[in-house]
Amino acid sequence: MPTDPVSDFVASTIRRIRIEKGIRVADMAWRTGIPLGSYSCLETGRYRMSLENLFRILHILGTDINQVWPGEITEWVEQVDEGFIERWVEKARSNQPPQVAM
Repeated sequence: MPTDPVSDFVASTIRRIRIEKGIRVADMAWRTGIPLGSYSCLETGRYRMSLENLFRILHILGTDINQVWPGEITEWVEQVDEGFIERWVEKARSNQPPQVAM
């Protein structure tokens, strides 16, 4: 599937942060509830990332969308109705598998 520069940037930044935190791909897949093959494809840009998966990943990494999105997210967020991101974060959190110590 052809990708776009924003998707490529987000995927590569997520991968970089995961590696910096010392989290294995298999652990990320398990903790996010995303099948391992699909998670790997998300991180390499072969699959486009849904907002739900993006926020699941951000939650596990303990990072903010501003750290993985190119430029200022503020302009984009202003175009989204209030509570949209909070609803996605809450939905992603409610679908989390149990946390394990690493």
